[in-house]
Amino acid sequence: MKKMNAQMSRPWNGEESKGRSAPASTPSAVKLVIAVFVALVVLVFFISNSATFGWSEQGLDPQSLNTQISKAQSKPQPKPITLSCPNQTAASAVCQRSPNAAAPTPLHLSANQPSPTCPEYFRWIHEDLRPWKSTGITKEMVQRARKFATFHMVVLDGRVYVQEYFGHSLSRNVFTFWGILQLISRYPGRVPDFELIFNCMDMPSVKSADYNSSAPPPPLFHYCKDDQTLDILFPDWSFWGWPETNIKPWVPLMKEMEEGNAEVEWAAREPYAYWKGSPFMGGSRQDLVKCNVTKERDWNARIYAQDWNSEAKQGYRIYVEGLAWSVSQKYIMACNSPTLFVDSRFVEFFQRGLMPGRHYWPIPADNKCRGIKFAVDWGNAHKDEAQAMGKASSDFFQQDVKMDHVYDYMLHALIEYAKLLNYKPTVPEGFTEICTESLACSASEKTKSFLLESMEKWTHDAEPCTLPPPFTPEELHQVLEKRATAVKQVETLWDGSQVRSASSESKGRSGVASKSYPIKLVVGVFVALLVLVFFISNGTTINWSEQGVDSQSLKTKGEQGVDPQSLNKQNEQGVDPKSLNKQDEQGVDPQSLNKQDEQGVDPQSLNKQDEQGVDPQSLNSQPSKAQSVDITLSCPNQNGAVCQRSTLASALSLTASQHSATCPEYFRWIHEDLRHWKPTGITKEMVESAQKFATFRLVVLDGRVYVQEYFGHLMTRNVFTLWGILQLVNRYPGRVPDLDLMFNCMDQPATKSAEYRSSTLPPVFHYCNNDQTSDILFPDWSFWGWPETNIKPWVPLMKEMKEANEEIKWTDREPYAFWKGNPLMGRNRHELLKCNMTNEQDWNARIYTQDWKQEEKQGFQHSNLARQCSHRQVLMDRYRIYVDGLAWSVSQKYIMACNSPTFFVNTPWYEFFQRGLIPGHHYLPIPENNMCRAIKLAVDWGNEHPQEAQAMGKASSDFFQEEVKMDFVYDYMLHVLTEYAKLLRYKPTIPEKATEFCLESMACPAPGDVKKLLLDSMEKSTHDAEPCKLPPPFTPEELQQLHEKKANAVEQVEKWVQNT
Repeated sequence: MKKMNAQMSRPWNGEESKGRSAPASTPSAVKLVIAVFVALVVLVFFISNSATFGWSEQGLDPQSLNTQISKAQSKPQPKPITLSCPNQTAASAVCQRSPNAAAPTPLHLSANQPSPTCPEYFRWIHEDLRPWKSTGITKEMVQRARKFATFHMVVLDGRVYVQEYFGHSLSRNVFTFWGILQLISRYPGRVPDFELIFNCMDMPSVKSADYNSSAPPPPLFHYCKDDQTLDILFPDWSFWGWPETNIKPWVPLMKEMEEGNAEVEWAAREPYAYWKGSPFMGGSRQDLVKCNVTKERDWNARIYAQDWNSEAKQGYRIYVEGLAWSVSQKYIMACNSPTLFVDSRFVEFFQRGLMPGRHYWPIPADNKCRGIKFAVDWGNAHKDEAQAMGKASSDFFQQDVKMDHVYDYMLHALIEYAKLLNYKPTVPEGFTEICTESLACSASEKTKSFLLESMEKWTHDAEPCTLPPPFTPEELHQVLEKRATAVKQVETLWDGSQVRSASSESKGRSGVASKSYPIKLVVGVFVALLVLVFFISNGTTINWSEQGVDSQSLKTKGEQGVDPQSLNKQNEQGVDPKSLNKQDEQGVDPQSLNKQDEQGVDPQSLNKQDEQGVDPQSLNSQPSKAQSVDITLSCPNQNGAVCQRSTLASALSLTASQHSATCPEYFRWIHEDLRHWKPTGITKEMVESAQKFATFRLVVLDGRVYVQEYFGHLMTRNVFTLWGILQLVNRYPGRVPDLDLMFNCMDQPATKSAEYRSSTLPPVFHYCNNDQTSDILFPDWSFWGWPETNIKPWVPLMKEMKEANEEIKWTDREPYAFWKGNPLMGRNRHELLKCNMTNEQDWNARIYTQDWKQEEKQGFQHSNLARQCSHRQVLMDRYRIYVDGLAWSVSQKYIMACNSPTFFVNTPWYEFFQRGLIPGHHYLPIPENNMCRAIKLAVDWGNEHPQEAQAMGKASSDFFQEEVKMDFVYDYMLHVLTEYAKLLRYKPTIPEKATEFCLESMACPAPGDVKKLLLDSMEKSTHDAEPCKLPPPFTPEELQQLHEKKANAVEQVEKWVQNT
C-alpha cells in the first residue's frame, strides 16, 4: 500500500514533474494540428463522392436515439411546491388549484426503470383490507364508521375536503391532515379519489367480534390496532412533528439522531436500561416504575417520570405502551441501543416488520423487572450480539421507515382502499376544503414552524416503491410462528436463569439459616437459665392469681394445645412482654388475650365494645370529657426535620353520655369492601403479596407512622395521601389502631377478583373500584389539595363553592350542559367531544378542552373550581356533565357540588362516597353508548321541568356539603382502618426499609406551593367528639334491593332515550 501511494504521488513531487511538463506540451500541439488536417481530408472525400453517411453502419439507430431523447424529456422533472400566505389576515387564505395538481395525470416512468420493492411490512396493507375483499366497501359502511370518527375526509381530483366531528384544534388532526396534503403534493395525480373516516384518538375502535361476513365492519383508519380490532393502519401525526412535546418532524429528527448515535459508541454508554415518560398513561407503565433502582434492589433499570437526541447515551432502552401504542416507539428503537420491548397488545403500521430477537429483546409484561435485569445482564455479557441488535433496530428505522417509505405506505394503503369502494365519492354538504395555505397560514407560530419544516419542497421524480403481493396463508402462518418462536427462545433463556438463580438463593438462605440456628438455641437456653437462677436465688413464688390470671384457665389452655413455638414466633415479630405483663396487672382475661394473640385481634370483642360504647369500669380512670389539644408544627432552621414523640399520642376517650351520631349510609360499604377477608382474616403473607400492586407500604404503631415507598415518592398522590393519614392520626390521637397495609396510588384498581381465591386475595387500598376488582376504598389525595391543578383543600373549597352557588340563581344560568377537561384521558371523553355544537346539530352541550399547562402559565385564571359554578367567563350553565377518565375522576365531587343537575355518564368505576348516590335523585344517568342524544333529551327535560331539575341539583349539592364534609371523610378513614386492623392475624412491625413520617418531615422540606396546601389542610387541634357510629353491614336482601333500585333507575332513562 505504501509503494502504491508513493507511485501515485510521485508525478506531483518536486522538480521531476516540472521537468516533464515542458517537453510534453510540444508534441501535444503537433498532434492536434495533424488530427484536424486528417478530419478535413476525410470530409472532402465524402462530399466529393456524394457519399451518404449511414448511422446504421456505424451501429447507431437514429430512431432509437430520438426515442432516448424523448424518454429523457418525458421523465417527470421535479417541480417546486410553493406556499403563499396572504398579508395580515390568515382568514383570507383560500385554497386554489395548485399548478402541480392541474390535470392530474399519473406520472409513469420507463419500463426499463422498475421501482424497488417496498419493505416487507407493506404486505400487511392487504391484511388490513382483507375484511372488505369479498364485499367491497359501500357508502353505507363508511357512514357507519362515523360513530368512531374524529374527522371525515373526501379527496376528489387531488383536492381535499374535510368535516371534523371533534378535536379540530388537536395536533393529531392538524398534522394528519398535513401529512395527507404533503402526499398529494409529492405525488400529483397519483392519489385516487376516495372517502374515508379517521379516528385520531388513542384506542382502536372496530371490534372484530361485533361483525361477521353478513354484516361487514365499518372501515375506519387509525394509528394502531390489536388482535381484536379491525382498524386500517396509517402513519401517525408525529411524523410531521408534535409541537406540544417539541418533537421535530421525522426527516430532520432522524438526521440528528443518526449524528447523536455516532457521538457516543455503544460500548461507552451506561450499562443500564432507560425509560422516561408519563407513568399514568397505562397500567403497564405504572408497573414499570417499580423496576427503578432502590436501596433494596437494582433491576438494572433507570426509570424517570424528552429530548430524544440526548437520550442515546444509555446502553439499553425500554419501550412500554401507554393507553394504547405510543409514538415514542420509533424514537426509542432508532437510538442504536438494544430495545427491551415490554410485551404490547397494540401494533402500528411498521411494527409488523420488526422481529423479536433481531430488532428487539421481548420483556414479559407480567414480570418486567426480572425480565429487564436478565436482558441487561445478558447484553453486558454478550456485547457483540447486543450491539448488533441495537444496530439492526436503528438501521430498520433509518432505511425501512425513512420518510420516502412512509409516504409510499400512505399512497399504497389509500390506493388499495380506493379500489374497494363500490361508489363514486362526492363532497357532502358542510365539508370544508383544506390545503397547505389554509392549514399553515392560520397556524400559531410554533405549529407553523413545524408545518413548514415538514413540508415537501418538490414533487417526487420517481415512482413509489412496488407494493409486494399479499401473504399466502402458509407465509402468514410462518411469519407468526417465526415471531412466536423467537419470543419463546428468549423466554427459555430467561427461565433457565431463573431456575439457577432460585437454586443459588435457596442455598444461600439455607446456609445462613443453618448457621444462625445454633446461635439462637444457645442464647435461648442461656436466657432461660438466668431467669431460673433469679427466681431460685430470691425464693420467689409466682402467684398467678395475684397477677390477675386464672391458673385453671392456663391449665385448660395447655390441655387445648397452645403451641409454645407460636408464642416464640410472636415474640420474634415484636410482641412486647412488658406490655403483656402490664395488661395482666390490669386484669385482662387471659383467655381473650390468648385468643387475640392467636388470631391478631378478636373481632367479636371489638364489635361488642363498639356496640356498648365504652366499658363503664374504665370510666373511673378517664376524664369526664376529652379536651381538644392544639396541634403545632415547628420547622427547624436549615437542618432536617426530625420526628419526635408527640404529646397527642395517648388515647383520648369520651364519656358514654356523649352519644355519637350514626355515620352516613354509604359507610356500610366498608363491610362489603372487607367481606373477602372476613372468614380467613388477613395474614402477613397476604399483605406482602400485594406489594406488586403497591405504591407504598404503611405501618402505624402506637400512633407513629412508618412508610416504605416503592415508587412515586415525589408524586402528589403519595404526598397528600400520606398527609391525610397523618391528619387522621393527630385528629384522633390514640384511636388509629396498629396496622400494616399496602396502598396503590395509581389510576386503576389492581386486584382482579377472578384471579384469586378468597384465601389468597391480596388486600390493597386504593381510590376507586369496579365490579371486577377488590381494592379497599379510601378517600383520594385531592381532599387535602392538588398543587398541579390548583385545587384547594376540601374544607376551604367547599366554603367558596357554597358562596359561589348563591351568586347566580339556577334559573338565570345558561340552559345547556357543560363539561371541561382532558379529552385524551379515556374513551368516554373521546366520545363526549362529539356532543359539542356543530353547524349541523346542537346537542345542548358545550364541551371544552382543558389545557393544564396553559392554565398554569396563566395563573389558573380559568380553572378556579370554586368559581366554576357561577363565573360568567368560565361557566354559567344549568347542567354539568360528569364522565370518567382512565378510571374514576377526582372531578366528580366538584362537579356534583355545584347545585346544578349532574348528567352522569355511566361508568364502571366508583369511589368511596359514590355508593351513597341514587340515580334519579342525586343525578341523571346518561348511557355511554348514546350520550349525545341522552344529554340533549336531559337538557330539554330539565328546561321543561325546572322545579324537578333544580331539586336534583340541590340534592346532589347537599349530599356533598353535609354527608361528604371533612368530618365524615376522616371518620370514614378511621372506620375503614379500624375494621381492617381487626382482620389482621399478626402484630405489625416496622419494615426494615421504612422511614418514619410526621408533620415536620413532610411539610418542612416541601416546596412553596405544596407546603401552602399542606398547611392549609392541616388539622389545627385534636377532635373533641367521638367519630360517627359505623352502621351495621347490609343484609343480603338489603343489598339486592339497593342494586335493583339503581339498575331500574338507569334502565328507565335508557328506555326514555330510546323511545323519545
